[in-house]
Amino acid sequence: MAKLEEIEVKFPKEILLAIKENKEEFEKKVRLFTAIKLFEQGKISSGLGAVIVGCTKREFFKLLAENEVNFLDYEKEEWKEEVETSKKFSRVARE
Repeated sequence: MAKLEEIEVKFPKEILLAIKENKEEFEKKVRLFTAIKLFEQGKISSGLGAVIVGCTKREFFKLLAENEVNFLDYEKEEWKEEVETSKKFSRVARE
């Protein structure tokens, strides 16, 4: 699996009170929303999105669907890139 590097993003503590969540729930939500948006913009693959969120690729597709993100609208080149990226992460995960 790809190595994750910690990147710090700061928010005011009041956000936790405003959304009625604890820090861990908020961090998970930020990772999810970030991965979804980057995937939606075509900046990352579904495989990398799954790594960021900490789930399987299948679970990431489910999360995309739950958030009304169309993930099957690929051009031919995008499909090729998706397959290659998936193969790459599959090899890394087996190592």
